[in-house]
Amino acid sequence: VLVDPLPFDTQLEPTFDGRASAIAWSSFRQWKVLGLGDALEPHACRIEHILVTDGKTPGAASNRALPFFLKFDAAEIADRSDGEPMGWMLENRHTRTALARTVTAHRDIDLRAPASVASVEPGPGSARVTLGDGRVVEAAVVVAADGKSSRLREAAGIGAAGWDYGQCGVVATVRMAEPHNDVAHEYF
Repeated sequence: VLVDPLPFDTQLEPTFDGRASAIAWSSFRQWKVLGLGDALEPHACRIEHILVTDGKTPGAASNRALPFFLKFDAAEIADRSDGEPMGWMLENRHTRTALARTVTAHRDIDLRAPASVASVEPGPGSARVTLGDGRVVEAAVVVAADGKSSRLREAAGIGAAGWDYGQCGVVATVRMAEPHNDVAHEYF
């Protein structure tokens, strides 16, 4: 059973979410095994190198000595004889679309959307999940993938620790004037 608070179709709209995610090669490999590779690969960009800097100019990409920077290269990782990159950059909308098509095509998955979780009662061997409309789902395993204010996490008695870094981030989509050569730049 998959419970989602949003109407499933709205999540597949191209304008739903403009974010992109870095996907580890192992996660992408799992998606390929599940049959999602053909749908995702045309939209994915390889990450062959990762350059991380503390944000001071000129940055890790300049090849000059800096006080704080890291450089990762897929070719230097010993168990990469298969030629796979370190990861992939992929717009979330493509990931959601491929996963949604797989979920809706799989007849054994009971999709309940829109629906919300009203309460969870853990028990020996199974948990009882009551949805907002009163329907009840019982399952041996319940996976909480419902965000930072997770009712499932709270019901299971799993605490959360957090703190403020005193910083803020800027997220942007940019069009490059020059090729990026499959390099992921991370500026902190």
